Amino acid sequence: MTQRPTFSSDRGFAGRLALSRLATRVSMMVERGWPLLLPLVIVASLFLTISWLGLFSRLPDTARIGLVAGFAIAALAALYPLRFFRLPGAAEIDRRIEAANQLLHSPVLVQTDRPSGRESSFSQALWREHQKRMAGKLDNLGADLPRTRVPERDPWGLRAVAALLLVTAFAFSFGPTGGRISDGFNAHGARDIVPPRIDAWVTPPAYTGKPPIFLTADANQAIPTFTVPEGSDVSLRVTGGSGEETLGYADKNGNARAIDPAGPQAAKPAASPATPSKVRQFTSKLTGDGTLTLTSGEDQLGRWAFAVVSDKPPQIRFVGEPKRAANGAFELNYQIDDDYGAATAKAVFALADPQAPNARPLYGAPEMPLTLPRRGGKSNAARTSK
Repeated sequence: MTQRPTFSSDRGFAGRLALSRLATRVSMMVERGWPLLLPLVIVASLFLTISWLGLFSRLPDTARIGLVAGFAIAALAALYPLRFFRLPGAAEIDRRIEAANQLLHSPVLVQTDRPSGRESSFSQALWREHQKRMAGKLDNLGADLPRTRVPERDPWGLRAVAALLLVTAFAFSFGPTGGRISDGFNAHGARDIVPPRIDAWVTPPAYTGKPPIFLTADANQAIPTFTVPEGSDVSLRVTGGSGEETLGYADKNGNARAIDPAGPQAAKPAASPATPSKVRQFTSKLTGDGTLTLTSGEDQLGRWAFAVVSDKPPQIRFVGEPKRAANGAFELNYQIDDDYGAATAKAVFALADPQAPNARPLYGAPEMPLTLPRRGGKSNAARTSK
């Protein structure tokens, strides 16, 4: 028979047959490709396992380079079996469908075959009738699952050991002694850096009565934005690290400014060149909304967002007119409004009319400190008598 494509008049049948062929093609590609790709996957998983367990960072440079070279050679050798991969042909796909569905007399191949020899109207009609009868056997056509036969090649299941080691090493990499994938390609001297310890906190102004906020505390790790009073001092201390950490603050408009590290205090002895200081202290004031970012090279070590609450000036007003108390003292009733409570208040007395040029008062203006409202009380009203 010669291979010449024809199409069934039943579009639904043609669509089902095309889907079955596509699924079978993918299944056969996986079946043929996975055993050839598995050695490369195992080599890659072992490399990731050693990297995440931190073994590369503990090896001297000579052993590290030799081990990486060994993995490179193993990866190249694992690529060699891929040259034997070949895509399944159309006839192979049809025979696989017939075998998977236990079909007799090649009903799938019949749909694309034509009789050989001279064609006549009778032979064409007879062949179309044969195709129609064979198509009736394909109503419940299904694809076949891939059979890679990997267990036959690995009866001891050693591939599962590589998978378990990979999962364990991935979880271990998040710990303090875990490694990174790049450790195998970094020189030993580049890794002899003490991991930095970062302490950051915000100190609100004393008059606010607010406690300091420790940005790096475990309880504050999930806070996306910290609300702080205007004029608060933000302090950040880096202990260890490379000594090249930089701190920057970007406001809500995107304007960024660098925060220089504080100089050594006079009370502290200067560090000698042989033992350079590994502590860097940064301090700045927060005057507007923005984001504080600590970086080391291209790595971001920390990031904190702030919403700065503006400090409104205190306001004081009379509650009623000044009057004479029952005991003859001068009495003032007033109300003081402030965001965080007033710290001090006093009454200032001045002449209503301009003073004569040569006049000298016999007594100075009275001094009258004002009683402050109780902090945290329901009312900001207060009264002072003198």
